[in-house]
Amino acid sequence: MSKFKARATPLRPVESREDMARFTKGAPERAAAVAPSPTHDPNAKPNTGLSLRLNEYQLEMIRDLAKLEQRSIQKLLMGILIPELERRHTAMLKVGRPDQTGLDRTGPV
Repeated sequence: MSKFKARATPLRPVESREDMARFTKGAPERAAAVAPSPTHDPNAKPNTGLSLRLNEYQLEMIRDLAKLEQRSIQKLLMGILIPELERRHTAMLKVGRPDQTGLDRTGPV
């Protein structure tokens, strides 16, 4: 049993369309996605590290693939990760909403 207890407050039913209109009027508009101005060089030399937690199975797959392709783990992961990030970023900018891009936000596509 968790030592933290969530106290859920019951939701109040919407009384009328006017109540709903007043409620939604205060909601912020979703701004359209705008391509960011190029502030960084995509071809710049990497200078930042990142920790990534993997289980033994995942690490074994990465090592095996790097060995089969005769590449370093760094080069292998950069070759997979960067193109996928660019693809997803472009898709998000085109559509503007993550739920309409066809991208699965819970895992790899």
